[in-house]
Amino acid sequence: MMIKLGLYGCGKRTKALLDSLCQDNFYKVQAAYDLNGESVASHTAAYGGRGCNTPEVVKSIDVDAFLISLSPFAHADALRQQRIVL
Repeated sequence: MMIKLGLYGCGKRTKALLDSLCQDNFYKVQAAYDLNGESVASHTAAYGGRGCNTPEVVKSIDVDAFLISLSPFAHADALRQQRIVL
């Protein structure tokens, strides 16, 4: 089984996480969002998936889990935008 990921944030921390996660072929990037469109393009070129222009698009794509890689102060808002229930 492969876990399909939605990325919320495409910075250096996300790259480090994906470099580690994607080594075992258990995770696959389905969608990615970041305020910086160049970061999204760079991440989708390297890891696959579809770039999204709003965070709401990420949740509309078939994903199993969200990888939120933002400043800790931005996590609560990111979770609300994805309507994730913890």
